[in-house]
Amino acid sequence: MYKQSSIHSSAGTSHGSSRSYLVGFLLSVLLTLIPFALVMFPSLPRTITAWLVVALGLSRSWSTSSSSCIWIRPRNNAGT
Repeated sequence: MYKQSSIHSSAGTSHGSSRSYLVGFLLSVLLTLIPFALVMFPSLPRTITAWLVVALGLSRSWSTSSSSCIWIRPRNNAGT
């Protein structure tokens, strides 16, 4: 019978609190709405708008990828 290793298993553990999910959700909404507003209501030159959209897209990509990996813990060398 297969037995999961306690080192690699995350079964039964929490991957984040409700607060962390809410903060992540609000950040993703905010980082989506700002570029949308910049494009729909142009008030800046096109090149500045384009660079802001790219920068906000990269920051959104970074924030979602890093927040989804917070629950990963480094291996314990002692084997416990």
